[in-house]
Amino acid sequence: MNLASRRLKAKRSGPRTILHNATLINGDGRVTKDTTIVIQDGIFVNIKSGTAALEYTEKDPIIDLAGRFVTPGLIDMHSHAGVREEPQLWATEDVTETSAPMTPWGRAVDALKPHDQAIRVINSGGITTSLILTGAKNLISGEGAVIKMKRTDSIHELLLDTTENNPYGKPLRYLKMAMGENQKRQFEHTPGGPATRLGESYWFRFAYDKARQLMRKQDRWCEKARSESGRLTLTTEYPTSLQWQTLVDVLRGDIRVNVHGYETEDVFAMFDHADEFGFNITAMHHALHSDLIAREIKERDITIAAFSDSWGDKKELYNVSSYMLRTLAEAGIPVALTRDHPAEHGQWLAYEAQIAHHFGLDADLAISSITSVPARALGLNNRYAERRQLCVFVPLILFNIILESDTYSQDMMQTLWYGIDILCVSVPLPSKYTSTGKSLFERTNLSGNDH
Repeated sequence: MNLASRRLKAKRSGPRTILHNATLINGDGRVTKDTTIVIQDGIFVNIKSGTAALEYTEKDPIIDLAGRFVTPGLIDMHSHAGVREEPQLWATEDVTETSAPMTPWGRAVDALKPHDQAIRVINSGGITTSLILTGAKNLISGEGAVIKMKRTDSIHELLLDTTENNPYGKPLRYLKMAMGENQKRQFEHTPGGPATRLGESYWFRFAYDKARQLMRKQDRWCEKARSESGRLTLTTEYPTSLQWQTLVDVLRGDIRVNVHGYETEDVFAMFDHADEFGFNITAMHHALHSDLIAREIKERDITIAAFSDSWGDKKELYNVSSYMLRTLAEAGIPVALTRDHPAEHGQWLAYEAQIAHHFGLDADLAISSITSVPARALGLNNRYAERRQLCVFVPLILFNIILESDTYSQDMMQTLWYGIDILCVSVPLPSKYTSTGKSLFERTNLSGNDH
């Protein structure tokens, strides 16, 4: 039984909220008008369209959206929220461990700050899930973590449970690697470098060679342990290494590899390392020249996680085409749009899709670039399914819903806000329900207008 089936079978007794007369846009851009959505215990339990009737009681709050748009929560698969806290200070800058060019043992979760003010502001832009990555000042900076953009005091409550519906209950894991200018600049005056791209490639090969040697030792140990006679010859414990085990797990296919790189030479070098040591690359991040090598990227089934029009602040961002995303989409390459918060503020992820559409990306692909494509790249498509299973993906956003009727009380909207785990609703309330005439977001410091 998959995640959707398990959640739908669960008995629910909490209050329900009815969203009536919505225009639903699913994660692949399909539009369904005149939709009614039922939310209970933080789960979408029913969705009906057209004249199909839904049963509900007088106690159930009903919100008439009058045709306003409803979409799944947006996903940003490249963010540093929580590890580069706002305001940005040296004391809270924990995105990259720059003491060495290789730190595969680093973990974003060890520096994650649930009280980062940016998390709530980002959420107000409709982003409900983010992949928090370590940084790009060194070559392998460590493992990222998927978080829910919600208000909480607990790191554990912030983390998304990625063991659900995965084989053997293994959590999904994400490694950050990087090539290009950043690493040259960071280590050019450090003994041993790297100071050039030649040095960068050496360090990658050195690290993965260490991991491959360790993996072979583990395999030989396990081979002996399979038989009684072999176990009698074992004189050491199972070999492992805090420094290199993460890369062993990459070689075993247990970690999704995300690579920062812009120039084509960096992309090709990483392809070479992947072929030499036998690991797959899930996504190339930024990769603003990837339209020049679309065929090679397509052959490897790699997702491109990129900006829509960022360019010019360093050499590797020059000579960039604003039509890159359209070119990649025409080649059949999955495109996920990102903000790289705080490089570009994460609140405006939907704006990236607007820009991409302006420069030729089809509307449905622009929607999927901030919803279903990053979900699949992160392995979360078991939570993010087609419209009939939309209820399993808890986040929901309602864009610019103006409540013009006096029917809706502040208590009702508070029920909608707090009753759903990571719901993001941009709902200005009528002035009679607020002392200041401000929206719910403004009253809870979620508007982010000062950022």
